[in-house]
Amino acid sequence: MWVRSWISRRLDSGFFAQLVKELHSEDMNSYANFLRMSNKDYEYLLQKVEPLITKQDTHLRLAISPSERLMLTLRFLATGDIYHSLQYLFRIPVTTISRIIPEVCEAIFTLLKTDYLQVSNFRKTA
Repeated sequence: MWVRSWISRRLDSGFFAQLVKELHSEDMNSYANFLRMSNKDYEYLLQKVEPLITKQDTHLRLAISPSERLMLTLRFLATGDIYHSLQYLFRIPVTTISRIIPEVCEAIFTLLKTDYLQVSNFRKTA
């Protein structure tokens, strides 16, 4: 078996499958607190990065959704939590998390840098 059994239950019992959906439908304030942004902002960001972070399903397994990839990354950025802790929360192996977070960060940076990042025009003179 190439996946631990508790990880294989991510789609049914994982944090994203359970608590996040409950927060979204029952307590938008807690949902926004968890994400550190409004649902509107989250949906905007997801819509922007989704084409760059979407993966194909295979005959061996279903791909981790763009929404779950983004939420994992935002949780990491908001909390600074370690990958091992996020593994238990999201039921995603550390090796997969270590690929997802840099990829999603790169997508966010690539798509939003021109709108939200100012580069100084300061030049160092010799």
